[in-house]
Amino acid sequence: MLVEPFTVRGSSPTILRAVAADIEAYSILWTTNLDIAITYVAKGQLVATLDAFDLDSMPPRSGRAWLAALPVTAEQWSDNWMAAALAVGEELSGVRLDRAWLGQSHQSVRLYPLPPREPSLEDLLDADMRAIAAQDPRIGAITAEPTHDKLPEIIRIAAELAVTTTGLDGPLIDEAMRLIDTGDRGEAAREVSDRLHALRDEYRAQIPIAQRATTDRGEVDIVGHDSEYGRLVLKTNAVEALCYALNPTIELVDAARRTVLAAGMTQLSQENGDSDRERTLSVITYCLQTR
Repeated sequence: MLVEPFTVRGSSPTILRAVAADIEAYSILWTTNLDIAITYVAKGQLVATLDAFDLDSMPPRSGRAWLAALPVTAEQWSDNWMAAALAVGEELSGVRLDRAWLGQSHQSVRLYPLPPREPSLEDLLDADMRAIAAQDPRIGAITAEPTHDKLPEIIRIAAELAVTTTGLDGPLIDEAMRLIDTGDRGEAAREVSDRLHALRDEYRAQIPIAQRATTDRGEVDIVGHDSEYGRLVLKTNAVEALCYALNPTIELVDAARRTVLAAGMTQLSQENGDSDRERTLSVITYCLQTR
């Protein structure tokens, strides 16, 4: 099945799983900012979601074996990701999109209306998310009963992930974590949040300087933990997570959602399960925010 997103419906893994309950579906989505999501579903199960520029971060991890078996190399993804994505689609379908195919008529099916029921949390959790919920008691407790009273704990975990992975420290960070731990979002939280915003702005001001120094050395300015430039970007995102966690002007569910999303932008480790923790919390906060 060739899925062309119609008002973004074709980009939803949940809908792809529904339409591919007994078959296969393959979706390619990108934005003008090059946010890329390539998704493959078979027999109603999500096999892989990948970013062409970051193949190692693929969830669920079962997708790595699937990708490795395809006749498309990492170099080809890097050189021309659109051509590589199309080649994968041709390999999966056995159909070559040549001039003859483009000149033919083909059946079009609109994914409308939407499925009759809202997807449950269980629908949205993949194998890696279920595994981390079974291994981590804190994640497991939230997943077992994903109610609004779990929001403070979600914020705590997300803040801990952001701080730990980026190595943020100092009296201000300690004070912020103490307030987050107690769930305080009053005047003290507002004052600390203001100071955190100032720290975030300091990091932001340093980023272009570090980026220029990186390129002057002939290095590639990739965001990550291995360069001063990359670490500054990740620390900025981590401080942003703490700002959201302590922001008393937004609803708690919105604070949780934004804190988790910002924590997810700190390049969390897959090896220790932190990436799966963030992905699970992201799904849960989405459900709490939309129900």
